[in-house]
Amino acid sequence: MTNSDNDPFNLLLPTHEIGSMRKLNATILALQGREIPPDHLDEVHYWWEKLELGESQEAISLLMNRPQTNEIDLQRWELDVLKLRLRFNIRLLESTGLDIVFTGEAWRREMYEHAAKDIEGIFLENEHVRSFDDRFYKPGVRIKDVNIRRKNPIYIDEFEYAKQVAKKPLKLCFTGPYTVFNWTITPSSDKQFLFDLVDEVFIPEIKESIKSGARYITSDEPAYTTIPADRESYIEAYKRLFKGIRNELKKYNCKFGFHTCFSHRYDILFEDLPQLPWDYGSLEYANRDKKSLGTSHNDRSSYQDSLERTVKAFNEGSRCKLALGILEVHADRHFSDEEVKSGTAQQQLRELVRDRLLYQAEFLEGKLGEIGPFLLLAAPDCGLRPVRKLNDLHMMLSAMVEGTHKARSILQDKLGLPTYRSI
Repeated sequence: MTNSDNDPFNLLLPTHEIGSMRKLNATILALQGREIPPDHLDEVHYWWEKLELGESQEAISLLMNRPQTNEIDLQRWELDVLKLRLRFNIRLLESTGLDIVFTGEAWRREMYEHAAKDIEGIFLENEHVRSFDDRFYKPGVRIKDVNIRRKNPIYIDEFEYAKQVAKKPLKLCFTGPYTVFNWTITPSSDKQFLFDLVDEVFIPEIKESIKSGARYITSDEPAYTTIPADRESYIEAYKRLFKGIRNELKKYNCKFGFHTCFSHRYDILFEDLPQLPWDYGSLEYANRDKKSLGTSHNDRSSYQDSLERTVKAFNEGSRCKLALGILEVHADRHFSDEEVKSGTAQQQLRELVRDRLLYQAEFLEGKLGEIGPFLLLAAPDCGLRPVRKLNDLHMMLSAMVEGTHKARSILQDKLGLPTYRSI
């Protein structure tokens, strides 16, 4: 096999998860210094056995024996708990069959706060504001006359440990510079602040990440398109970013992509694709798609406009592959516990994922030929943090992978597509 064939990015419909996932309950309570109830300890035992993570009693003993006095011992213990959580996240994601895995943000309390705490020139408030669902973060304030710089590496320690754990290709995901800029309170619309974030924080962070071994990197930009007036500044910021990291991207053959979810202005994003050399992007569409099966335009009408825009962007020079979300992050609310346990939910999701991908792939093949389906990736709308139960999360991702495998097989038989193809 060639190097291209070894790269899951060039696989027909490669699968990956987007970002965050719900943390193991016992690890949350342990780090907070709170009592861990028996059912949360039972959850640890269940997953350690299911994922063959070793002796569950060793994990439980670590969680139950928080140091009480020595600060150095406490810091070491906290790091051990984070390592335990990260190892669990990766094994859970690998067990679903994903082609590319991630840490699930195991070491991060919240996406904005995690980045902002290590940026000189941003002061984090003590009070929290709501970001999404039941998630909260401490807002940051731009400190006047303080130069922006990176105080410490933000994601590299997490990635370095993840490399030791992961058996499958590993993705790194970071909170993008525009979202950090957009979510930081500033005295005015200070675009230089955005460019300073790019130059002084994100370029050095990404360069070091690539040199550390990151080969798939995602910039998570939920704020993009929320303020259309910032569009030109966003493009300029990312042109600066790509210029700053392009040598490393080329030298190490690193794929660099973005994620933007729950947007009503994807028209802006698609128009911008030819201006920036993105390798891939992940967008949200399952949330607005029908839940019934079928592969006709009427069945899958929510994807049609985005597919037309994908073709247009490709014809204008973009080579960005796209994951047009095929798994709704709130889908756990549509199934009862009995449907999950019986396998009915997994079967329904598997068939729905299959049909969503078949519609997308056949549409693009009809417009662009063989290369069309290879512009697609298979991923959920967003990170699966809103899924309340880990069993449901595991079921959903497993169904997504199984449905993708079925779609691959059908496309290869029906259209004679190869297994791998580079763009």
